[in-house]
Amino acid sequence: MKKETISSTVLSKTKEIHSLKAEKADVKARCKEQRKKNTELIKELQEMEQELVKSLHSKTDYWGLSEWRLVNWDGNEAIFSFFFDSLVLAISFGRPLDTELCPAQPHMEVTKVNLVSFLDETHASDFARLVHRLLFSSAHMSEWQSQCGDTNQLSQLLLTVSTRVNVARSLFEELEALECNSFDMEIFSIKVEELRVSFVFSSLPAYAKFAIIFNVTPAYPHEPMHFEFRPMIGNISDMDVKKAVEAETPGRYYLWRLVNQVYHSLLLPPQKKMFHHQ
Repeated sequence: MKKETISSTVLSKTKEIHSLKAEKADVKARCKEQRKKNTELIKELQEMEQELVKSLHSKTDYWGLSEWRLVNWDGNEAIFSFFFDSLVLAISFGRPLDTELCPAQPHMEVTKVNLVSFLDETHASDFARLVHRLLFSSAHMSEWQSQCGDTNQLSQLLLTVSTRVNVARSLFEELEALECNSFDMEIFSIKVEELRVSFVFSSLPAYAKFAIIFNVTPAYPHEPMHFEFRPMIGNISDMDVKKAVEAETPGRYYLWRLVNQVYHSLLLPPQKKMFHHQ
């Protein structure tokens, strides 16, 4: 009788252990499934966040390109100003064009597109004159007019002009920032001649003085900049400068990054380089 009781107890405990093991396995399976769901949810949320950030950036970039300001609009022409009112885009209108969708509010034919500079050459800075020359070297009135046959296409024309003005304004700001930081970057002088910008670097610790002349083209900042190197004092060579320049890829703030790279690669003292990398 005692033996049967022990066997019954062992059997009961064995069943209990198996039951507990089954419950444990079930809990582990459910936890695994929950972790999988959590991972998928986190991934989905991250993708949603990335899409939201991308959307916000695209909207910010788009509105950042709205460089124009409407000055006047009447039955004969529209006047838009750009770049601190130093540029004016004049759109001349012709006959009204009836449309099937909205005959009560017809579009106007565009007969002439003209970009005019109101820059005060006497008092304007060299940088302002440079970016104006850059803008007019890339302005194609006949092409713009062919793309804007009526007021329905005016928004695209404004975006095209704004894109070019945005690049010019960015270059203007880069040059001003380089001038403000010239002492810290060992820049002795910055000179502008037509579409060429000359930087003279002079560093006593590096025992070097040289000039780099960058050619600014309408393709700026999307294509590599051509440059000319003029040694004055020291052992820095054309190949040294070429290596520093090629380390930077075209893109936003290209000129600033190029000059900064030249300074850090060729003129920054070793002890400052260590601190900079830290």
